[in-house]
Amino acid sequence: MIMSDIKDKVRGFDFYESKNLLDWKYLSTSTGGVMPDLFPLPLDGDRSKIKWVVTESRGSYHQIGDFNGRKFVPETEKRSAFKGLFFSLQTFDNAPDGRRIMMSALPGVDYSKDDPSLHVGGGMNIPVDVTLRTSPTGPRLYLNPVKEIETLISQSHDFKDVPLADLSAKLAAIQPGLFDIAFEWDAAGSRDFQLKVWDRDLFAFTSNDSSYAIGNQKGKVVPVNGKIKVRLICDRGLVSFYINDGYEAGNSYLAGFRPECKQALSLQGAADQVFQTFSVRTLRPTWPTTANKPQSKAQQ
Repeated sequence: MIMSDIKDKVRGFDFYESKNLLDWKYLSTSTGGVMPDLFPLPLDGDRSKIKWVVTESRGSYHQIGDFNGRKFVPETEKRSAFKGLFFSLQTFDNAPDGRRIMMSALPGVDYSKDDPSLHVGGGMNIPVDVTLRTSPTGPRLYLNPVKEIETLISQSHDFKDVPLADLSAKLAAIQPGLFDIAFEWDAAGSRDFQLKVWDRDLFAFTSNDSSYAIGNQKGKVVPVNGKIKVRLICDRGLVSFYINDGYEAGNSYLAGFRPECKQALSLQGAADQVFQTFSVRTLRPTWPTTANKPQSKAQQ
């Protein structure tokens, strides 16, 4: 068992063992935060190269290392695999295909402020499939949406080797909806461009420094094999993003889905920016797009 503890005002993770779940024996302590999780992952899918991951509840902070059954020895510094709201994370094993699935809370968002039909606050992030891969910065967690999201697809629009000048008109014809958008381009031919969803600025790319902006989240993209990949899942109040197959992931508040928007998708930028692939998949909602506001006792 792993649990958080504070000794001499220093927070850490304690490891215990038990044979009957009643009597516990202290094993060791590792530096850490709160609400830990400990699990193994194969490096690059190789079951002969198992690494151990210790996570804490806030922001997907984690360390990768070895665990001998008594002590965790970190091999990496503490780092975060997710930008944005990602709290109280928890993983599940024994999933189909041996996957490790991670879920996390989405606290502090009042959707009703921008979308009166959503009488909720907070929620859960999209469950992600967690893998451990070799990267230029060493072993790293990659986070990607679970494949089950494909069961929500109602329409699909796929384009290949299309310049922005042509693609812009094609996207303008797509009707409003919830979207799963993925696109890829050659980094050497990058130009500046901006993507709007539901009349809102969603994704902006600046070519001179390979930087991106997604709502209040910003960063720089390192091409992989000369290419840059972006995936954006646009829910009614949130955009979840995954860059270069999950090397970087995060979310940003999107201020609500507006079916009355002037144009569901809008793409601006250099006309000669070419996308090797650009797909837009419309997702059906898992609950009605409108909901009855709960009545007060005086109204009942």
